[in-house]
Amino acid sequence: MRKIIVATAVFLVSMCLLFAAEGRDFASEVKLNMRSETVKQAVTVHSFVDGDTTHFNVPTSVVETGILKARYLAVNTPESTGKIEEWGKKASKFTREKLSQATSIIIESDDGNWNLDSTGGRYLMWVWYRTSETEEYRNLNIEILQNGLAIASSTANNRYGNVAMAALNYAKEQKLNIYSGQQDPDFYYGDAVELTLKELRCNVEKYDGIKVAFEGVITKNDGGSVYMEDYDPDTGLYYGISVFYGYNLPGKGLDILSVGNRSRIVGTVQ
Repeated sequence: MRKIIVATAVFLVSMCLLFAAEGRDFASEVKLNMRSETVKQAVTVHSFVDGDTTHFNVPTSVVETGILKARYLAVNTPESTGKIEEWGKKASKFTREKLSQATSIIIESDDGNWNLDSTGGRYLMWVWYRTSETEEYRNLNIEILQNGLAIASSTANNRYGNVAMAALNYAKEQKLNIYSGQQDPDFYYGDAVELTLKELRCNVEKYDGIKVAFEGVITKNDGGSVYMEDYDPDTGLYYGISVFYGYNLPGKGLDILSVGNRSRIVGTVQ
């Protein structure tokens, strides 16, 4: 009887520890300290780019153009703005949904300066948000990590490194999204290269003779070909390309190519 009781006790303790680990919210463990030496700024979203890049509206005293291009610290989400990668669309959607629900957003540098990334065009930022005035701010960078939507990017080498690494390891242990070993339901696994219209338009020679897949809005249809356009939030420009599908083809399925529709094209570049 004593052995059975001991074994049961160990089992219960193990279950409690497991529950505590699964219930941990790393994004709320770090706190936004408005009195620290870091630079901070209240912002609004100008445009969403992808999972780890957002353009924010800021005072012209911060950036002359009034638009700060923020690259999130400690995370590297899969691509969704050029050649599409697995989990890239989901990471982009996650960031958009969180910030779209925010009533307040604050960006924070890692030290006392606004620091540019290696491209020289984006500022490295911690992004904090809350969805009501009664809530504490949540750290979106760490929330992305704990949901398994990013790989490490100098994750340990920053002011919130310990928690950021714990969040990353948690996602790996729980096998979330990128670390699940499963296929991404939003990713195209066919024989075509998944990319954006901007990537194709700017590098069309690179894909000559290659089967590609992309999306865009039909702006013209002459009965044998369509012209497709898509907006790129990173540059603020529209990119377009002509797509030939053949003349006098029968079938109601071609209704998807009506002007104004957003369509998905799979075809070979010629």
